[in-house]
Amino acid sequence: MVVNVVLILGLSLGLARQLVAQPLVFLVQAPPWASPAQRFDARPLARQMSRTLGREVQVRRSEDALSHWRAVRSAGDFDLVFDEAHFTAYRVSHHAFQVLAQAASETRFAVVVRARTLVNAPSDLSARKIATPAPPALAALHLLNLFPNPARAPVLVAMPGRAQALRALLAGEVSAVVLPVSEVQSLHSSQIALETNASPGRGFSVSAAISSLQQRKLLVLFAELNTSAHGRGVLAQLAETGLLPASNAAYEDAEQLLKGTWGY
Repeated sequence: MVVNVVLILGLSLGLARQLVAQPLVFLVQAPPWASPAQRFDARPLARQMSRTLGREVQVRRSEDALSHWRAVRSAGDFDLVFDEAHFTAYRVSHHAFQVLAQAASETRFAVVVRARTLVNAPSDLSARKIATPAPPALAALHLLNLFPNPARAPVLVAMPGRAQALRALLAGEVSAVVLPVSEVQSLHSSQIALETNASPGRGFSVSAAISSLQQRKLLVLFAELNTSAHGRGVLAQLAETGLLPASNAAYEDAEQLLKGTWGY
């Protein structure tokens, strides 16, 4: 009997060590159509979080919005996530994730047309081809939100990259391109025709596997990253200037954009 108890205790301790050793998984959505100056890499942040939490953090990167949407819906084996607002909101309401932080800048998109193109209202773009990141990327859903009547909506042309989309615009293959407002100023031979509503910046959320103590440690880490040259470099790899404390309430309305999306 004593031998059995010792054996059971030994197995339990061994299992506990294995569980502690299992790495945390950091799911990251790469920014669709990142500008050429952006070199997106979440590994520097993952290394900072590993030191803070005393546990390995592995990065799992979604290369497109559709694959990311599949992962979000399945609530797979990931513990920390950084992604666009509507995905953050979905995970909060359907998988009990907790928002800890959000990108310092809100997200707003511009519908960009060639210079001297007259567009006074969304109806002027009805049935025209508009280049966007593939749905359900936030840019595409915000564009569709400008057209409550589907019969009057434009034709979305999903393109894999920003440069390809801009070439198509200049060549007249599409009538417009959807870009973050912050990136439009650097463009030549084009102008903003319309702007979408704003969404909160990309959100950082965690599963129930991250304890309250660990959550507090992460918030301290983000504050430190915001205020040091090295930390700002880490955040720049995420195409962000800062991470501010946030709660689930900041993302309450963002999920509405997913209505009508496949799988919602």
